[in-house]
Amino acid sequence: MVSSTSKPAVLILGSTSKLGQIIADSPRRNDAISLTVTSRKPEQLPKLKEKYGHAV
Repeated sequence: MVSSTSKPAVLILGSTSKLGQIIADSPRRNDAISLTVTSRKPEQLPKLKEKYGHAV
């Protein structure tokens, strides 16, 4: 059951590409959602976590 106070979750796949970055930058500024970005390259995760807050 989803609480009425929980934020909708958004998962951005391929956030390290040019288009993926453009897509991920818009919801990053929205405090009403919980944003998670992804990368196939583990070495890019620290940079993504710094920029977006949550990366897998």
